[in-house]
Amino acid sequence: MKFINSSVKIEPQKDGLEEMFKHIELCCRVSYKSEDKITEDSYKKFLKMLMNNKHTTPLEQGTIYLTIPVDTKEFVDEAFKVYNSKYAEVIYGKEFNYVTTNYNVLKDFPLEFIKKFWSTPTEHVKRVTMKIVCSRAISHEIVRHRIFSYIQESTRYCNYSKGKFDSELKFIIPFWAKELQEGDSFSVQDIEPDKIIQKLLSPENKISPQTFALISSHVCEENVYKELIKLGSTAQEARDVLSNGLKTELYMTGTIPQWEHFLSLRSPLCGATGVHPDMIKIGNEIYHLLVDNNYIKEVSKNGK
Repeated sequence: MKFINSSVKIEPQKDGLEEMFKHIELCCRVSYKSEDKITEDSYKKFLKMLMNNKHTTPLEQGTIYLTIPVDTKEFVDEAFKVYNSKYAEVIYGKEFNYVTTNYNVLKDFPLEFIKKFWSTPTEHVKRVTMKIVCSRAISHEIVRHRIFSYIQESTRYCNYSKGKFDSELKFIIPFWAKELQEGDSFSVQDIEPDKIIQKLLSPENKISPQTFALISSHVCEENVYKELIKLGSTAQEARDVLSNGLKTELYMTGTIPQWEHFLSLRSPLCGATGVHPDMIKIGNEIYHLLVDNNYIKEVSKNGK
């Protein structure tokens, strides 16, 4: 098993309808960790599969900006449906109405409607996708923000004993295990009783008993998981032995006002209190990314 750090990055959606479809595919493939299957046109078959299976929630990852003239005579009924959707943000102007929504809202609309009013964002409410790598425990907190759109790595379908996962489980380094570093790897041989005792008693030892307990737990977890797979268990059966420390990846998409509300609850830099230390790391990184990319303004020292 291996320890890694949590991380956050912005996953930009490139301009254009086709690029939006590719963005949806990229986000969705995190469920099975099948990003290696992406080709230049694989999105066509992938989206068709989603639609045929009526599995349309992942379509929310695709952001659509529309600029619709106030006096338009085309697609009037469709325009008013979008204006009245609770999943659309509309800024009304004198000449144009600026709509921010997602592809799941418009999947049944005529494609000509989307192409007619498609635009790059100008006066629109901006929408941003973040790729977050964190522990399962922290992901449980993140997905409580239900107004966002999510796609997450699935322990039902990801078989971590396979070579594509390097045949090992990965765990997030918790805030309190300061002795651990990115890439630290351990096996069953490292937790043999005599070796643990030797290390604990060694003057050079810098690992606390608590961290040794964490290492031992995760090594045993990996060993039992792999044994269950060998015995014929499926990934969704073997996952019952996996802990909250397991690494997971998820894509999280929302508008800037939604991100600002998230930060007000999850980042002390934005005034949040009582936040779990591992969530603070995630929240603060999201804040800095949004500030550095000019999506939000930097807050003052007092959090206002």
